[in-house]
Amino acid sequence: MIIAVPFTTLSAGYGNKSLWFNAAMYVDLWGPAAFGLLLGFTKQFTAIEEITKSTKTSYAVFADRERAGGNVQIQGIFHDPSGTSKSPVPYNTAEKVLKASLEMPWITETPIRNHLFVRSDWNWGFESGNTHVYPVGATVRLAYPASDPLSTFNGEYEVSPLSDKNPFGAFAFNGSWTSAQEFNWV
Repeated sequence: MIIAVPFTTLSAGYGNKSLWFNAAMYVDLWGPAAFGLLLGFTKQFTAIEEITKSTKTSYAVFADRERAGGNVQIQGIFHDPSGTSKSPVPYNTAEKVLKASLEMPWITETPIRNHLFVRSDWNWGFESGNTHVYPVGATVRLAYPASDPLSTFNGEYEVSPLSDKNPFGAFAFNGSWTSAQEFNWV
């Protein structure tokens, strides 16, 4: 689970380009957490659970890795009221948001705060024709403790499905992707 902020600018070393900034990253396995430390992607090791196992519509990140089912920090609830998620949307419908957001480089701050960043450039596989985008409705609930800087965003947010009329709506991505990373000392 990644909490990322799009259209961030970090002028030092990046020329005022729009970037995704990874504000928080969560994993529920030791392997990815340890590997993330080696690459500079600091991830919080915690419990992540699929709450609705049969329908695969709700996932939660918990405050404590030992207490799945306890205090939820982030919950994503995905729904498709019109039943359209079985068919992908045409690429030209999704192109505006995908070009504007998914093709932006991602920046992650390493444990050496304010000095060393990892830049990730992603290839989302659209050229191969194996990548598909499906419209979904979503509700995102944030419930961080008051001591966490992300607590200012606590609340419930509704996101309408991606469509011709809503090019910045919610969608599910299904495809193969690759990324390349580079470290940048600022």
